[in-house]
Amino acid sequence: MNMNKRIQSLFRARDEAVLSNDKKLFLSTQIKEIDGSSSKGYLDIERMKSTILHVHEDEFEKNVWIVLVREDFFKSNKLTHHGYLIYTVVKRKEEFIISNIRW
Repeated sequence: MNMNKRIQSLFRARDEAVLSNDKKLFLSTQIKEIDGSSSKGYLDIERMKSTILHVHEDEFEKNVWIVLVREDFFKSNKLTHHGYLIYTVVKRKEEFIISNIRW
């Protein structure tokens, strides 16, 4: 599986974790609880849709990608709000995982 597909899969897993209210799955997408972006806050949302807008491979640090994502949040099937976030994704062994999030 190529890098872009693996990063897309990572964000699909986050969307699925929110939909199914699965904390274990949600936390499996990131290194640890990330300040300002807690799993509790995400899992309180009814549904989330992540759209990857851009992936930048860091030219200085191997196995690091900066990912611009639009997140749409829904309640009762209505869009309640959205945000643009910058994720740092790292590859550890064969796993792609989020190490940082900036709002």
